[in-house]
Amino acid sequence: MQEAVIQNATETQIILEEAALIHCAKRLNFKNEIPGKEKVERFILSEQSSRILNQPDKLIRYRGEMPRLRDKIVANVTKLVEKDMASAELVYLGQAVGMLTTAGEVTKTQIMKFLDAVKSLKAAKLDSGKIAGLLPHLAYAVGRKSELDPLLRVLEPWFHKMRGLSGDELEAAFLSFAKFVETIVAFHTLYEKADRR
Repeated sequence: MQEAVIQNATETQIILEEAALIHCAKRLNFKNEIPGKEKVERFILSEQSSRILNQPDKLIRYRGEMPRLRDKIVANVTKLVEKDMASAELVYLGQAVGMLTTAGEVTKTQIMKFLDAVKSLKAAKLDSGKIAGLLPHLAYAVGRKSELDPLLRVLEPWFHKMRGLSGDELEAAFLSFAKFVETIVAFHTLYEKADRR
């Protein structure tokens, strides 16, 4: 897939646009209609992507792009986690992951189980061992439903970053992590609900 050429666009904006195309390609039905299309159309900034969105025969090619885009999102999240975990860019990357998990047929219940585990730690006294315990929880969920793999791959950099932290640094990192997970779940819920209409 050629990346959309968007003047003055950040890499995150391009990722969000590509996630919107992949989401729509995955949701394309046998009538060549895209359920919930209006929810993602606003992220289509380039003229090239806008044309693709309105041509189902071209859009269907994007179904195979999910692994490449997932890897791109993982690389960007890793960079942001290393330098600034409170970055606004993480909101947009969380939104892109929310679109991808919806495109992968992940249900709200499946993704909410992980969020509940994260929220339960917010109330507890944090230590890196408790946080590391979330990773097997997520790995198990991926083993049961492979469509959750983008979520696991995107969250792994956070676990690696938090491993060496303690005290206030760990708490700040975990709160950013929890906010990122909440962002993913929020957008997953938005797009899943739109797709059912």
